[in-house]
Amino acid sequence: MIPKLILYMGGCCGDIVTGLIDTKGISIQSGKCVMLKERAKLKRSFVFENDAQKNTYILSSGKHWKSLPTHDTEFHLKQKHEYIGITCKNKKVAIWCAERFRNLHTPVVWERICKTISITSTDEYAQTIIDFSDYIGTYAKHTLDIDDIIEGNAIEKLKEFTELDITSTIMYSQWLESVVDNSSN
Repeated sequence: MIPKLILYMGGCCGDIVTGLIDTKGISIQSGKCVMLKERAKLKRSFVFENDAQKNTYILSSGKHWKSLPTHDTEFHLKQKHEYIGITCKNKKVAIWCAERFRNLHTPVVWERICKTISITSTDEYAQTIIDFSDYIGTYAKHTLDIDDIIEGNAIEKLKEFTELDITSTIMYSQWLESVVDNSSN
């Protein structure tokens, strides 16, 4: 089985979507969706030497998981992989995602992403999220908007095009309580 690929930018709630499809190896800890490092390798595509290794990883991961998170846009487009794209069209929500990403990571990670995509602020990162959403939405068979995720509608929307883990409702409730409810504090 080939796992569902969840394509998104950092801070855009892709880990929880990955977990709703398959909760194995994912937990909610201190307001963060924590995933086994082995399952999250496509979020750090630099760990692979080439596309063949990435494809082998995806195929072998299907033995363990029904879904994988990824940030490797160009690879998936080049390979014509099907993916669920996490999109955001709302600038206010994109800023929330950008600030969330910055707060979830060390300054070194934030500086690396700024350098990689030539930005200097969370506002610029938020605009990149919106631009990315327009781009991947063009090629995605299915998308899920962040508004639906943070408003509690992810399960209903995902059920329209994929199967979900039997315990997804529990995980999603925990995530909404710890991540979304805390964002307004």
